[in-house]
Amino acid sequence: MTNGKPASTQLPPPPVQMGVVPKISYLGNEHTSVESLLNSLGLEKYAVFFKAEEIDIATLKQMGDRDLKDLGIPVGPRTQILLAVLP
Repeated sequence: MTNGKPASTQLPPPPVQMGVVPKISYLGNEHTSVESLLNSLGLEKYAVFFKAEEIDIATLKQMGDRDLKDLGIPVGPRTQILLAVLP
C-alpha cells in the first residue's frame, strides 16, 4: 500500500509473438453461408446459381475461377467472390 491506496491488481498485457500475423479475411469476418457472403458483396442475385448446385460455404472455399465460370458467374463477381474466400 502506498499513499494510503491499495496496490493495483491489473494484469500485464499478454506477450507479443514476433512474426505471428492474425488471420484477417477480405471482409473482416467469416461468413457462415454462401448467401450471407454474396449479400455482403452486393452479389445476392447470384445466390440462385449456388443454391441450384447445392454449394455451401465449405464447398465454395474449395472452388476456383474455372468452377465459378462454369456456374455462369461473370469475371468481375468471380474475382470478388474468390478474394472474399481467400484463407
